[in-house]
Parts: sequence; C-alpha cells; structure tokens
Amino acid sequence: MEVRISKKIISDCNRNRNDICNIVEWKTQQTENELKKKIQNLEFYLNELVSQKETLTSNVMVLNSIKNRIEQSVKSLQYPKEICLKCIDLRKIVHDLCNDTVQNELKKETELIKNIEIFYNELLANIQEQLRKNRSVVYALEGDIQRKRKALKIEKQNQNLKITDLELISTCNEFIINTIDLKNCQLVEWEENSQQILENAQTELKNSQKLKLDSEESLPTKTAKLIELHERCNEVFYKCDVHHKDIKNTLEIKLSNVNEQISQIKQSLKEIENSFADNELQMKLVQTRLNNRIRPSYPELLNDNVEMTLMEEQKQLSKIKDELNKNWHLVHSSLASLNKLKNSYETEIEDKIKIIKIDEVQCLPLRSSIHYHAY
Repeated sequence: MEVRISKKIISDCNRNRNDICNIVEWKTQQTENELKKKIQNLEFYLNELVSQKETLTSNVMVLNSIKNRIEQSVKSLQYPKEICLKCIDLRKIVHDLCNDTVQNELKKETELIKNIEIFYNELLANIQEQLRKNRSVVYALEGDIQRKRKALKIEKQNQNLKITDLELISTCNEFIINTIDLKNCQLVEWEENSQQILENAQTELKNSQKLKLDSEESLPTKTAKLIELHERCNEVFYKCDVHHKDIKNTLEIKLSNVNEQISQIKQSLKEIENSFADNELQMKLVQTRLNNRIRPSYPELLNDNVEMTLMEEQKQLSKIKDELNKNWHLVHSSLASLNKLKNSYETEIEDKIKIIKIDEVQCLPLRSSIHYHAY
C-alpha cells in the first residue's frame, strides 16, 4: 500500500515537474520574443528620432545661414537709403527740382527700400521664432533619444542574460516590483510620446522648409526689384541732366544774342546822344545869329531872306530835337527791356548750373557708389 502511494506521488511529482518545465520554457520563450520585439521597436524609434534630429539640426544651420544673409541684406540697405534721402534733400534747394521726374523716382526708390526693410525684419522675426521652435523640438528629441538608448541598453542586457550567469539576483525582490506604479507605466504611453515628438519634429521641419523656400525666393526677387528701380532712376537722372544742359546751351546762345543786341542799342543810344549834342550846338548857333541881327535893329537886317532862313532852320532843328528825344526814349526803353531779358536769361542759366551741379557733381557720383547684392 505504501509502495503504491509512493509510486503515485513520484508519478505526480514527475508530471508536475514536466508541466512546470514546459510552462517555464514557454514563458521564457514568450519573454524572449517580447524582448526581441521590444528591442526592434526601440531601435526603430531610436533610428527615427536620430534621423529627425539630424535633419532638424541641419535645418537649424540652414535657417541660421539664411538669417545671417537677411541681416546682411538689411544692413546693406542703410547706405542706399541714406544716399537717396541725401539726394532728395540736395535737390530741394532748387524749386524746379522739388517735384520733377527724378525726384519722384528717388522717392519711389526710397519707399521701396523702406518696404523691403520692413519685409526683411518681419522675415527675421519669423525665422527667429522658427529657430526657437526647432531648438525646442531638438531638445525634446535629444531627451527621448537618451531615454531610448538607456532603455535599449537595458533590454539588450536582459536579452543576453542566461540562467548560468553569475549576475542573476538570488531572490525575487518583491519590494522593487511592488513599488512600480503600473498606472503610470502604460504599454503604449512611451510610443505615443515618441510619436508625438516625431510628429512635432515633422511639422516644424515642414514649416522650416517653407520658410527657407520663401526666404530663398524673396532675397533675389527683392534685390532684382531694387536694381531695376535703381537703374531706372539713374537713367532718368542722365536724361534730365542732358535736358538741362541743352536748355543751358540754348539760354547761353540767346543771352549772347541779347548781349550783342544790347551792345548795338547802346551804340545807337550813344549816336543819338551825339546827334542831340550836335543839334544843340547848331540851335545855339542859329539863335546867336538871330540875336546878333535883331539887337541893333537895323532896317537892313530885318525881314530879309537871311532872317527867314534862320527862322526855318530854327524850326527844323527844333523838330529834329523832338525826333531825337523821341528816338532816345524808344531806344532807352528797348535797352531796359533787353537788360531785363538779359537778367532773366542769366538767372535761368544760374539755376541750370545749380541743377547740373547738384545732379551731375553731387548726386550721380553718390548714386554710382550704390550696389545692391543678393546675399
């Protein structure tokens, strides 16, 4: 009886031992499979995180380069703006230049420079904000990468552990197991967190690329507009300069003609004055002769042909005097008009000389030093 019971106990123990071995082997294999899957999962996310970090870091460098180019562009616009404003102020000295074509073109160029400065400053603010977001995402990526590497190291160590290793814990530490807060260690939580970080990185990468494309497109476009307007303004400058020179040359020819006419008028005036003087002497001669004949009151000297001739000569000389006087006033009036016209021409020529000096000597050399670059 005891033998039978003993055999039965031994048989049950063997069966239980085999069942336990099978269960342990199955659980061990299941654990190995889960560890392998977990390692593969961690490696996948680690590779994705590292790839996104490298891409985003590279993009940060590109945005920094674009930011420096825009800052150089903003800095380079200060000198052209100062030159345009200086030319506008210089040309305000002459009233005729205040609202001419050149002045309007200068104002357009100045306004365009100011608008581009505003655009560049807004673009810089957007790039600065995007760089801040990118650095924030890179920081999150670095933190997640470190966690993934540590977790991967632990899981690989667990995968390499064997029952024959000397590093095995002798007894199960129930304290460690019991202190794990299972509510805060959900299976998919770390995956969702990593996925969210990757999505954020992808979003910021798209925003960065769009900002990069916009910047790359706007820099040469804005510079091309500035160059076009600058060349057009210079062309108007040269045309107006030629126009003012032509007018100045025409005025100088007219002034030369007026001076010649004034010289002739003065000569005529001198001749009239000489004739007037001669006529006065002749009148004195006639009057003296008449006085000499009348004073003795001799009958032989009265009412004769000599007296009649002297009287006629006196009348004729008087008429000549009136005519000379009339001519003198006409010539003098003409001389005054010519002098007024001469002064007008001289004033206009002086204005044209001022205009040519301002545009050709002061403004154009300054504008030739302006060079717009697409950084």
